[in-house]
Amino acid sequence: WQIKKDIPSQNIPLSPQDVMKKRLKNLDEETKEMILQAAVIGEDFSVDLLKKIDNRNESFMLELLKRAKKLRLINELQTMQNFSFINKNLQNTLYNELSDEQRNQLHYKVGQALAQEKKENIYDSAGELAYHFTNAPLREKAREYSRMFLEKTNRLFSPAETLEYLDKL
Repeated sequence: WQIKKDIPSQNIPLSPQDVMKKRLKNLDEETKEMILQAAVIGEDFSVDLLKKIDNRNESFMLELLKRAKKLRLINELQTMQNFSFINKNLQNTLYNELSDEQRNQLHYKVGQALAQEKKENIYDSAGELAYHFTNAPLREKAREYSRMFLEKTNRLFSPAETLEYLDKL
């Protein structure tokens, strides 16, 4: 192959992140704001959690998700009103678009909403809560949920039982 014409280099993305950033520039502000919030939640997220951190009505939130889906940024999961980013790189690119202050505020909102949502069975979400409150940064709450998470994992995966099991193999 031989190129006979000069191609303007400013139009050629240099990395997959550049391609993703270019696609994100086509988003309207409301959809971009919502998708950035979802990036803080994680690779998978629910409409319910998005509503709790943004206080928007469900039909409007679903319209924004429809726009993001149409641009192939997210996929709808089999469980109703749950979505995921098309890949982890996209979620990371979006996450890194946020300033430290924006990330801190969103992690705090996500942590608060999750704690409220999961209050009946907080141990199941302790690791996720520790993550969000560590990044909020709320060290006290992060330590509290980290302790819960460690208690849970120690009950599930007792080191002595694990060694005993491995010895039998």
